[in-house]
Amino acid sequence: MNLPKSLLNQLFILMALVTFLSACGGDEGSTSQESELQDVQIDEGDEELKKEFRAAIDELPSPLEISKFIQETGAAYMPDILNKYQNVDNYSSTNYKRALNLGVYGADLGYSCVYYNVPDVLQFMDASKKLSEELGISGVFEQEKVQEFEQSLVDRDSLIKVVTENIYMADQVLIENDNLDVAALVLAGSWVEGLYISTSIVKNYPRDIPEEFILQILNPIINEIANQGQTLGQMQDILNKFPDNPQITDLNSQLNDLAALYASIDENEVQGEGGDDVNEVMDGAQLSLTTEELNEITAMVENIRSEMVK
Repeated sequence: MNLPKSLLNQLFILMALVTFLSACGGDEGSTSQESELQDVQIDEGDEELKKEFRAAIDELPSPLEISKFIQETGAAYMPDILNKYQNVDNYSSTNYKRALNLGVYGADLGYSCVYYNVPDVLQFMDASKKLSEELGISGVFEQEKVQEFEQSLVDRDSLIKVVTENIYMADQVLIENDNLDVAALVLAGSWVEGLYISTSIVKNYPRDIPEEFILQILNPIINEIANQGQTLGQMQDILNKFPDNPQITDLNSQLNDLAALYASIDENEVQGEGGDDVNEVMDGAQLSLTTEELNEITAMVENIRSEMVK
């Protein structure tokens, strides 16, 4: 697949705006609107919060890691479950919505990138670029990085490698940005969208293929959903660093309900209360979630995500 160089340059710049957002803070693009989020100022000599923030970020899987796991199960690409890129115009009212949905679109971008759907990649990056600009995020990128991305675009594995490296670099620089509350919301939006993609695939996956293929595809995803209680705790560790921010506190209260559900599932497993239902999911495959538990997680994640993207 050959794309014009101008389009390739635009593609890289849009990607970089997302993956390097934390390294490129600024006030341009938001001067006409007063931010409702309170920036977290960190004294130069106080490194404790930075260390905690970095440790929490390092433990969270990136959008590309989650999407790559899903793709490796053999699951088909399901673009209809993603946030429509046209919705970006609905998020211009507050920086809270901009930051959350920049994370949502980042997860959708990772999903479409792993499946090498270039039209969707372009759309989600365009939406991400718009939100980045409205948040006052800008940056300048070296020509050699543009060339590296151009070369990787023609090969899926190379593209994933380049994007993964960029996300890793962005995560390491993220804590240096004094706008940490916005950064935390971007991470939260990305995490919720990643879990939403996983639960939606299981819920909506076509059943018109042989059963053995369905089992092979969905069982690993269900088990990964079951394991997200731990990463949820890590995500909340980040959000708990902003107790004076009412919007982050409200979001965390929604996540508390999900955490309580995961905790009850873990407790049932320890006490052996899963019963026969533990074999119920996907016609007898041995999984760590019952059908009821999976449905409860799916419904709760849908509600949280719906509040984010509306």
